[in-house]
Amino acid sequence: MLFWLAIFTTAFLVAVASVNSATPTPSPANHTSQEIAPPDVAAWGVACEYGGPYQDDPHTLLLLHLDGDYGGVQGETGVASGTSFASGQFGQGVLIDATDTLTYPTTCNLNQAAGTIEFWVRPELEGDYGQIHVLFEIDYMDHAIQIVKHGGGDLRFLMRRGEELTDIGAPAGQWRAGEWHHVAATWEGPQMTLYIDGLHQANSNSATPPQILGPVFYLGSSPRGDWQANATIDEFRISDIPRLGSDQPCNRLLVADSGNHRIQAMLGFGTGFACGALAVTLLAAAIIYVLRFRSD
Repeated sequence: MLFWLAIFTTAFLVAVASVNSATPTPSPANHTSQEIAPPDVAAWGVACEYGGPYQDDPHTLLLLHLDGDYGGVQGETGVASGTSFASGQFGQGVLIDATDTLTYPTTCNLNQAAGTIEFWVRPELEGDYGQIHVLFEIDYMDHAIQIVKHGGGDLRFLMRRGEELTDIGAPAGQWRAGEWHHVAATWEGPQMTLYIDGLHQANSNSATPPQILGPVFYLGSSPRGDWQANATIDEFRISDIPRLGSDQPCNRLLVADSGNHRIQAMLGFGTGFACGALAVTLLAAAIIYVLRFRSD
């Protein structure tokens, strides 16, 4: 039995070594926020970093720093009505409230096949205030993408393709006025995922991305010019791939004891984790088996 324990231990050490060797050092100049492990969860490896401020790269379709300027880093022009600049998560951000609107052209800035929409948001109202606040929306002939804070407190990510609708969400009623939160919505094919503050919140394997896109999208309001975000938005980025923060693998292993004599291995973002999680699970199983064998 000790032989099998040694085999599993060796597999675990090899997997961890491969994960560590494949993990580049993230650039602190480009990334400032890290994924935080949930309570009672042990974490090993490099934490996933997200939130920017980002640099333009080949997968960036639109990047808005919003530091006193509505323009994108690739020359895009925003059309603003009533909006103003306020202190941001990085420098400045745009405050969208009352009857404000801010739009950008869709062409070359959004890909319905795959992508990520991410940004920082600081609400002016409590998360459970009971109003609807649109953070992002494009809606054209019943083909839509929407990120919206519902009156019930949930943050929702919706994709509509004609009569087909996919809607995923997570609680955000605990958000407090004046607090910054990072939101990321990703999709590719039938997969769509919602992240809040760097943590996976919800996903679906039956996404219904729009087949057609309207000429503009709205940041911080609906296309009707209502349901304003009542929030400051900063470091807004649209990518043509699903990603959270850096493209660099952040290889993190999260292990939780559920209290029921069970070990759960969870994957972090990035590459190299399948073998690591599998090795930990096998090692745990071997230890438990040996202990039971000796107790008998």
